[in-house]
Amino acid sequence: MNPGQSYQFRVRAHNNHGWGSYSPSFTIVAASTPDAPNTATTTIENQFVRISWNEPSSNSAALDGYEVSIAHANSSFIIESTYCDGFSSAVVLTSAYCLVPMTVLNGTKYGLQLGDIVRVSVRAHNAYGYGAASPVNSAGVAVQTAPG
Repeated sequence: MNPGQSYQFRVRAHNNHGWGSYSPSFTIVAASTPDAPNTATTTIENQFVRISWNEPSSNSAALDGYEVSIAHANSSFIIESTYCDGFSSAVVLTSAYCLVPMTVLNGTKYGLQLGDIVRVSVRAHNAYGYGAASPVNSAGVAVQTAPG
């Protein structure tokens, strides 16, 4: 099979009485959900945390979005749809990064404290659904506060 190629099939059965009629045709495309991105990285860019990831293999169906999740202080993950909307933001989709204000990370939404590592995971989406999530980073930017 060639990736991205459409293939049409029909089947029929055979028994002691001969061949049955063909089924209706059905088509499949040699494509699947995207691969998982590599572990995302976090860096500081002014008062923002830049979350970056690689564009994974789309597995022959164009990527149409990303879902970025950030770990809360209680270790649950929250989808960051305000600053990292990988479906509505063409910049996030085409550039494979987003910028989250540090004040959001140490605010009530995530509850991170000074010195906590910003842990993230990313998964890609195409017409066949979401692929697996990237591994969660174990190193990177620690939460900072603005000087007084």
